[in-house]
Amino acid sequence: MKIKFVLLACFISIGSANLAQVDRENLNNDCIYVNMTLNNSKNLLDSFRFDKFSRGPFSVHPFTIDNIGSWNNFISSIKTDPNISFEYVDSEESRMFEGSYHRYQQYYKGVLVEGGGFKVFTNTTNIQAIQGPPCPGCPPIHPCDLIEMISPHIYENINISANPSVNQNELYYILDVPPLSINKITKQVVNLGDNSCTYRLIWSVNYNDNRGEPLNAKIDANSGDIIYQTPLKLYKNAPIKINASNGSISCAVLNDMNIGNTTFLKNNKIKVVDLDVEDRFVTWLDNDVPFSPIDRAWNCIVGSCGPGNCLDASVPAFELFYNADLIVQYLSEHFNINLTNVNLAFNKQTDNAYLNLEGGTVANLNSSFLVFGIDNITNQPYTNFEFVAHELAHVILMDYLNFSTISSASLHEGLADIFSIFLQHKALGYYNWVMGEGVISPVRNLANTPFNCVSSFTNSTEMHDAGQALGHWYFLLVTGSPVNNISSINQDILFDVILESLKSLGTQTPNWNDLMRATLAIAEKKFGTCSSNYQSIARAWEKICVPTGVPSAVNYNAPCTSIEGPNIVCEESDKFDLCIASNAGINFDNGDWIILGPNSTSFTSLRGMAGNTQYGGGCLVITDIPKFPFYPQTITVLYRNNQIGKTISKTIRIIDCNRDDPTCSDYYGFSIPVKSPPDSEELFIKNEHILEVESGHLKPDDEVKIIIFDLMGNKINNADDHLTDVKTDYPQILILTYWNKKGKLVRSRKVIKF
Repeated sequence: MKIKFVLLACFISIGSANLAQVDRENLNNDCIYVNMTLNNSKNLLDSFRFDKFSRGPFSVHPFTIDNIGSWNNFISSIKTDPNISFEYVDSEESRMFEGSYHRYQQYYKGVLVEGGGFKVFTNTTNIQAIQGPPCPGCPPIHPCDLIEMISPHIYENINISANPSVNQNELYYILDVPPLSINKITKQVVNLGDNSCTYRLIWSVNYNDNRGEPLNAKIDANSGDIIYQTPLKLYKNAPIKINASNGSISCAVLNDMNIGNTTFLKNNKIKVVDLDVEDRFVTWLDNDVPFSPIDRAWNCIVGSCGPGNCLDASVPAFELFYNADLIVQYLSEHFNINLTNVNLAFNKQTDNAYLNLEGGTVANLNSSFLVFGIDNITNQPYTNFEFVAHELAHVILMDYLNFSTISSASLHEGLADIFSIFLQHKALGYYNWVMGEGVISPVRNLANTPFNCVSSFTNSTEMHDAGQALGHWYFLLVTGSPVNNISSINQDILFDVILESLKSLGTQTPNWNDLMRATLAIAEKKFGTCSSNYQSIARAWEKICVPTGVPSAVNYNAPCTSIEGPNIVCEESDKFDLCIASNAGINFDNGDWIILGPNSTSFTSLRGMAGNTQYGGGCLVITDIPKFPFYPQTITVLYRNNQIGKTISKTIRIIDCNRDDPTCSDYYGFSIPVKSPPDSEELFIKNEHILEVESGHLKPDDEVKIIIFDLMGNKINNADDHLTDVKTDYPQILILTYWNKKGKLVRSRKVIKF
C-alpha cells in the first residue's frame, strides 16, 4: 500500500527542513546514546546477564525482584541519570511462552521520551499479587514472578532543559492556523537520530491546516522551528487483487442492521458506510453519530445480492464488508487478536485508501477508521481481501510501532504486506507475492524485488519500497532458499516468531536492527542457536543486508555449539548431566562451566566446583543438588570457551517431583485475615500457637503475609498453616515477620517452636 508518508516540502524555515533531513538520514542507524548504562557500567544485572545485544531483547538468568532486593535496585541497574524515570504502560500475554511482557515508558524530567523505555518478560505460576506496585501506575509484583528477558531502549546522556521557551499559545501563530484548529498538544523529548544523537524538546501538535487536512507537527519548543510534519490521514496505495479471475463479484450473505428507517451493513465488530463525499466521513468522526449510510437503504438479502440487484449501495461497499468480516473473525478465532470497533468507509471519490488518525496520534484495536477509494487510472476499488488485510494490519501494528521515523514506517509497510500474505494463504488458500497486481504500477514483487538490501536505502527511499526488503525476508523463509542455506520455515511458526518479536520490542520506533535482534532473541529462546529455524532467520537477515553478528549466517561452515541435556530435573534425583555438542573440534580444557541462580555455589560436580564454576571438561556432571526452600527453582548454566566466540547457556528448572515440598505460592502465602480491635491488644489462638497483634500496627480485618526466619536469617516455609507447617526436631527460636499488602513490614517478634 502506498502511504504517502509525506514529509511536507514546505517548512517554515530552511533550518527546519535540514533538521527533517537529519532526523531520517539512516534507516539502520544505532544511536550511541542508547543503553549506555547497560553497555558500559558494572551494575546489579552483571550477575544475571550474558551475551546481550546492545539494543534488542536479551535473555537473563531468571530472577525475581525479591532476589535482587527491590524494584528500585532493578531500575538503578538500567539507568544512572536521576532525571530519568519510567512509567508502566501496559502488559500483554506471550503467544509462545508462559508469561507476559510489561512495557515501561521513559521520561526525562517528567517529559515523555519518544521511543524510549523498556520491556520485561515475566513468568509466574500464580497471578495473585501480594506485594504492592513498584512504581506509580505499575502493576503489583508477585514474589514468584521470574524476569526472564529484558528489552531496553533507554536514551541516555540527555542534557536539555525541560522548560520550553515557546509557549503553547504561540503554536497556532507558528502553524498559521486558527487556535480552534489545534486538537492536541503534548511535550516530548525526541532524538533526531543523526550520528551525534541530538536531543530536542519539542511540542507535538495535532491540528487541521487551512484546507481542513489533519496533520501532526513536531515544533522545537525553544526555537519555534517546525522540525517535521506528517499527515494524520496516512494515505496508502497498496496491494489489491480481484478475487475472481474475470473480476466478477461472488454472491455472499451479509449482516445488516435496522435503526429506524435506515438499514446498514453491521455486525458486532465492524461497520461500513458508503459515502457520497469524503467530508461526510470526517463529519461523522467529529460528531460521533451512529455510523450509517447517507440517503441510502441497504436491503441486500439472501438470493438477491449481486451488482444487478443491489443498486442501493455500491458493489465495493459490500466487498469491503465481506472481506473485513472474514479477516476480523479469522484473527479473533486463531490469534486472539480482537478488532472490536472497525469503522470502514467506501468513497468512490477518493483515489487512495488511508488509516484516519484524526482522533489522536495512535490508532488502536478498539477504534479504527479506514477509508477505501478507487484508483483513478485502473478504476479498480481498494476493497478486495488482500488490500483490506493490509490496511487492518496497520491498525494492529500501531500497538507495537508507529510512523514517527522512516525506519518504523518502512517496517510498518513491510509487516503489513506480511500480514496480508499470511492471511490470504490461511483464509483463501493461496500465496500471492505480487502486491498491487492489476491496480497500481509498478507492483511490488516480493519474490524478486530491486529493494532487497536495507543498506542501500536513503532518507529519500519511499516507505513502501523500503518495506519490500522485509517482505523479501519473509519470502525467503517461507519458500526456502537452498543457495543461501535457508530452510523453509512453517508459516504458522514464522508468524508466531514475528508477533512475539513485536511484543518484545522495547521501543515503538524500532529500526531494522531492533527487529532483527528481536526475531533472533525469540528464535534462540524457542529453538536454540543451532536450530535450523534460528540459522535460517539469521541468514535471511544477512541476505537483505542486515548484519546479525552470527558467524554461521555468513560462513555456512562455521561451528555451531550448544549445551545438550535436560531442561527439567527432579530435585530428588540429586544429579543431572550437561555436555557440549558441536560440529567442530573444541579444546574443552580451555572452557568453563558457570552456574547462575540461587544456591549456585552449593552444587557438587564430578570434576569439582570452585564456588559456582567448574574449570574445564566437555561435560558438567552434577552429583549433588542443594536443598531449596520451595520449588520449582530455575538455574542457568553458562559455558565459556574462546574457540566458540560467545557464551552459550541453558536454563534448567528444578522441580519437586514427589510434591512433598512447598511451592513458591506456599512459601509466600497470605495468612487468614488478622482481627484486632483498634484501641486494645488481643491475644488469640490459631492452630494452638499464639499470634500477638498490637494496636496501631494492624487494623481490624487486615490481611497480612507472615514470613518466618530462623536465627541465621534463613527463610522457612510459611504456608497458610504457619507454624504448624514448620518442622523442627528440637525447640527452636523463630522470628515471625508481618507484612501488609504494600510490602511494608508491620511488626516482628520472636517465638519458640517446640
